[in-house]
Amino acid sequence: MGFAQELAKLDEMRQQGASAQEVADAFPLELLQTVAYCGSADGAASACKRLANGLDTAIVRVVAARPGVQSVRAVMEACRPQLVTSS
Repeated sequence: MGFAQELAKLDEMRQQGASAQEVADAFPLELLQTVAYCGSADGAASACKRLANGLDTAIVRVVAARPGVQSVRAVMEACRPQLVTSS
């Protein structure tokens, strides 16, 4: 994927005692978008489809945006198989 330098920089930050928040803030957006989706449930299906291209099985790991189940339900609904599988 070509992110060895970026990952090395993040690892170095961590080894030098940077907080988890500092490492997260320094995480390159391009790298994040290559391996994951962060955003509203509305964009989750298209992102899941893009990220799963070429995979036998896609796995969606939901990280709740706020307390309660509403945000998790929204992602589960947005990523239901009918919306993310290729036709």
